[in-house]
This record gives sequence, C-alpha cells and structure tokens, in this order.
Amino acid sequence: MDRLEKAIDIQPEHIKEAMNKGDFHVRSTESKDKWYQLSFGGKDGMPKCTCQDFSHTGLPCKHFFAIFEYNAEWKWDSLPSRYRENPHICLDDDIVFSQVDLTMITPFQISSQ
Repeated sequence: MDRLEKAIDIQPEHIKEAMNKGDFHVRSTESKDKWYQLSFGGKDGMPKCTCQDFSHTGLPCKHFFAIFEYNAEWKWDSLPSRYRENPHICLDDDIVFSQVDLTMITPFQISSQ
C-alpha cells in the first residue's frame, strides 16, 4: 500500500507520454531535474521503470500507480498478461474475495489450509 500512497505525491503534470505508445516520463518527487522512463512493455515486452524501487523488486512502483490514477487509458489491465498473471505478483482470489473475516484467522490456520 505504500506505493499507492506515494503515488499521490506525483502531480498529473509531472507525467508525460513519450513517443512510443505505452511509454512515459515521470518526474521524480525528490528532484525536479530527474525523470524516470516507464514502459508498459507492449505485447512482447515486460513493463519497466528506471526507478530504484522497480529495478529492485520488479513490482509496480509509485510511478505506475500514478499513471493508473491519472490516465484513463492506462490501467492495470494495460500491462502484459504474462506480467499480471505472474505468480509472484498475483493475488489469491480465494483470499481477496472471500467472505471470511480474515482478522479472526491465525497464521497457523492459513498455512494449514
């Protein structure tokens, strides 16, 4: 959730579309002279951002979340399916959309299911 919260610090005017469809330049929140290059990757490529967070984790960074927030054309579903469906970042629908109150389940109960 930290990335979502940090995305709010990025102003819409600090997001510029690049020449290639799905490519963006996003200004750093720390330095007005630093811009990150971000790409949704297209059908054959994988998404990327030149920021340190994305380089280390491969997870959507605050720059992606800012684009999701401010650009109606570019959302989560705009990312290549092989990235969205990667088991390292997929959400477990049984947990996310369950009707069970997860605050009442202990870690032992979850691991034993």
